[in-house]
Amino acid sequence: MGTPGTARAVVGWAAWDVRDVADARRRRPDVDLTAWAADRGFDAHGSANAGGWAGVLPGEPELQANVVRGTTPGGWDCCLWHWREPVPVADGPQGPTLRGRPHHDLTVQSPLRGLPRAGGRRFVGVPVTAAAVAVPEAALLAPFTLGAPDPDAPAAQPVPGLLPRLLAGPLGAVVAAGSRFALFELAWGHGVLVLRRNGYAGPAGVDELLAALDVCAAALAEVCAPLHTPAPFARPLPAVAWPTTETATGCPWPPSPLLEEVHRLSRRLDMQLEDPDAYHRTFPTTPVPGRAWAVLRGALPVGPATSTARIALHTDAPLPAGGGRTALLVGGPYAPTPPGGVRLTGSPVPMRYAVRGEALGVWVLRDRPPSLGAVTELLGTGLALASGLRLRGAG
Repeated sequence: MGTPGTARAVVGWAAWDVRDVADARRRRPDVDLTAWAADRGFDAHGSANAGGWAGVLPGEPELQANVVRGTTPGGWDCCLWHWREPVPVADGPQGPTLRGRPHHDLTVQSPLRGLPRAGGRRFVGVPVTAAAVAVPEAALLAPFTLGAPDPDAPAAQPVPGLLPRLLAGPLGAVVAAGSRFALFELAWGHGVLVLRRNGYAGPAGVDELLAALDVCAAALAEVCAPLHTPAPFARPLPAVAWPTTETATGCPWPPSPLLEEVHRLSRRLDMQLEDPDAYHRTFPTTPVPGRAWAVLRGALPVGPATSTARIALHTDAPLPAGGGRTALLVGGPYAPTPPGGVRLTGSPVPMRYAVRGEALGVWVLRDRPPSLGAVTELLGTGLALASGLRLRGAG
């Protein structure tokens, strides 16, 4: 997700490839993907956010266009968009400069001094096409980035044996094919893979990215399969004993004040804290997007009886600032939904639900840390939904 207010700090343009200069100067794509989306059963959102993808979308209409969301031919939830990507620009001794790989037609308003900043920096807009896919089966995989042009971007993480295995297979072929572009980046983190390439791709180029998402998602899921130990939803997971407060980051538990909020929720609902890693190992096809950082298990009323339920707090960015989802999960059986789930209409706050395997997940967005989101509304609506959707004959 972009930094709010970045669009106003975009003070010029540039292109990674000379063939993209016209797009850069135009400051918007000259292709419309609405018909492409309709032909493939995708939803077209224009310059608006697609529900559930705020963690990777720029988040400002001035910076995104042709946002489309749907399911890949291989059955993965995905989102694609054209991106006027903000790249930091500095005022060097010889004039404005960009760090990173070679660029073309760098043009900025002059003088830079006095122009708006976002996060202490100014930017130029560079034409990029991006595509993202959710791969819950690989949620335990540490973040890595391949092919980043920005020196400030995270480098590939040393995961012994894992990245070489990925690069030796179909995912490596995608990276190799992308090397023909001036920019081609593959970034993984928090349950989502993002591909981006220079220029505003037309229908054929977007089809190529869509096919690449399928290949990469399947490769990530396959390489992580040995980490999985599936079990019935009702089975308890290993408990965790977290401290009552924590000022540091990078611990196995969330930092304060999120930590205190989780403890309060656990006491309020009489639910047991469980190991988030065990949650992903045991339920690798969890219907909730993102990476869980806290999981609570207990008995909650689903219709006339109580059932094992979990509240899982997922994130799509590093804590504590990362947003994400607060989800209620209940064991089924339930009828399957599309991979990206279904928007729930008539709920007191925006909600979405999905079914994968035996679990129903209902979630609310959590975009104002340290709040855990609308938990009361989630429980009221989610438990009623779980009762109403449960297939007849289930206990």
